[in-house]
Amino acid sequence: MKFIYIYDCVSGKLRVGQTCPLSIGNAPEAGALVTMLPGICGVVMSRGSVNTFFPKLPYECNGAGMEGSFNLEDGKGYLIACNGGLFLMLCSPVPPQAQQMLFASYNKDAWYYYTPDLGGWQGPLTAMQLNAMADRLNPASWVTMTGMGQDNYCSLNAFREMARRFYAVQPQQPVMPVQPQQPVMPVQPQQPVMPVQPQQPVMPVQPQQPVMPVQPQQPVMPVQPQQPVMPVQPQQTNAAVYDEEEEEEYEMPEIDEHSGRFLCPVCWLRFDAGDVMSIASHPDLMGDPVLGRDAMLRFQATRFNARGQALDDKGMPCMHLACPHCRHKLPPRFLEIEEMIFSIIGAPSSGKSYYLASFIHEMAYKVAPEFNLAWRDADPAGNSQLNDVSNRLFSAATPQQAYLSKTDLEGALYEEFYRHGRMVKLPKPFVFNLSKMQSKKPPLSLVFYDNAGEHFEPGRNNEDSPGAMHVAVASGLFFLFDPTSCPAFRKLITHREDPQLNSNGMQLDQQAIIMAETESRIASILNTGPGEQISTPFAVLIGKCDLWEDYLSTPEGGGKPLLPAVVNGKLIRENVEANSQRLRKLMMKIQPAICTTAESISDNVRYFAISQLGCSPVTFEDELTGVTRIGPDPNGIAPRYMCDATLWMLSLLAPDYIPSV
Repeated sequence: MKFIYIYDCVSGKLRVGQTCPLSIGNAPEAGALVTMLPGICGVVMSRGSVNTFFPKLPYECNGAGMEGSFNLEDGKGYLIACNGGLFLMLCSPVPPQAQQMLFASYNKDAWYYYTPDLGGWQGPLTAMQLNAMADRLNPASWVTMTGMGQDNYCSLNAFREMARRFYAVQPQQPVMPVQPQQPVMPVQPQQPVMPVQPQQPVMPVQPQQPVMPVQPQQPVMPVQPQQPVMPVQPQQTNAAVYDEEEEEEYEMPEIDEHSGRFLCPVCWLRFDAGDVMSIASHPDLMGDPVLGRDAMLRFQATRFNARGQALDDKGMPCMHLACPHCRHKLPPRFLEIEEMIFSIIGAPSSGKSYYLASFIHEMAYKVAPEFNLAWRDADPAGNSQLNDVSNRLFSAATPQQAYLSKTDLEGALYEEFYRHGRMVKLPKPFVFNLSKMQSKKPPLSLVFYDNAGEHFEPGRNNEDSPGAMHVAVASGLFFLFDPTSCPAFRKLITHREDPQLNSNGMQLDQQAIIMAETESRIASILNTGPGEQISTPFAVLIGKCDLWEDYLSTPEGGGKPLLPAVVNGKLIRENVEANSQRLRKLMMKIQPAICTTAESISDNVRYFAISQLGCSPVTFEDELTGVTRIGPDPNGIAPRYMCDATLWMLSLLAPDYIPSV
């Protein structure tokens, strides 16, 4: 689902449309009203997943005159000027509640203009002030509004057309009085402020009270030549940010990364509330001495408004906080919400991506309602990739559509972050909030990662690629065991016809090695002694139980099925313990090293069966490459036991949320 955002630059009102066609203009049939537009200027049409703007009149887009249609790129803003109307159009899958801070930063009362002769942006000015001086500006000047992106500007002529129509219908609004001590631009005495029609002065007054003449010796808001108002080079932003010499001299604040109340979900280093940084909002503060030219400036706030929001150097309120170590944006309300990191460990191709995709679906649609909980995105933009994967899996019509490619080591689920003086590849955190319905208690913040399995292999964990170091700071650990990669396990299920049993037959089973590597990393990072255990809950997940669960009903497997972990909205601890003992006995029979290593890491280990899909996959031929692949059967997807391990952990870590018996 995509949303079409229309921001009216005259009224400052935001309209949101979800269905196409969406007509834009000032008419009864308009789906998105724009104040100064006479009639309909254009229509947004949908073609599959692509939205296209079809104009009905000549228009200007981001300062360029246009006549034909164009496709709307997701997340890109288009400032459209047409026949006196001026509005910003944005197409995005991000819902309105997550876009509030973006549009709240727009300010229709603060405008800037760029002139080639002055070589920089000037402002801020009210629309009236800018319109009053427009006759004396270079016709090739550009105009933009506070809060808009670097590419969102219109021509001076387009702005004047909007202003002419706006002020022609609102003569009762006088020109903003300007105090002499606040200079902006010199005005020649012979030119009245904001003339519109010669016979109609902007500020009609009584005959005995003529428009105040401007004395030559006291020009309205003169600008000192040596101190232009906010000069910005068109190809550069704040020089104090981008100067290479200053970047070399910049020193990161000294913060003890091993202590502090808060733990960054990106770099896994600690800090206190007083160390947190704010992210600048003003467009002139684009650029950070650590993250580079394309990132907004990070800074330690010293000024705040009445709402407690930090103010940047240009006086703009800042909506986002950043970690003082990696400088990455922190999730909303980060300082107010308890955070829990859950680390999922597993070999390459063990099914971690399918596990996460199924898990968030089951939590949202089955488990949360049963426990009277609300499961919500804490970071819709950051979670978009995982949500897309989950939606694709549960909405697919064919195996090809449901197929999830292997998480590549340098793939889309990784991003470069600053850590210990260098940029390194780290997994993106997926953050969700869990809260009690009809309760004022703050929600829990649950953080997950979809690591490539290669990050858990020996030799991968170093400062250049520390992608799996979250295991040492996690509130809970999961080890996903793939039985189809284990020769001893495959011998138990030879009666089943499943393509996974053939495809994995020649693979080397490294799962015990990865478990041993996990123990080594935790001991190294936490500096634990020989034989010392951690108390972190550790769940060993035996995957793809749709293949082997019937074995448990045989005499060799115990002669009965697993017991339900949840009954009537409560976790039944006795059943969890009984299931865990049976599954541990099974694991000790076919892969004992998994059990012994897990139990040497933590003194709180339990074993769980899960089925990411609930059915055997099918083979299909990739339409693009012609390669035969194995993918989910959309008609049979029915995950089982996906949330039992997480509920067990939460019953220990947050018993107020997950009641147990």
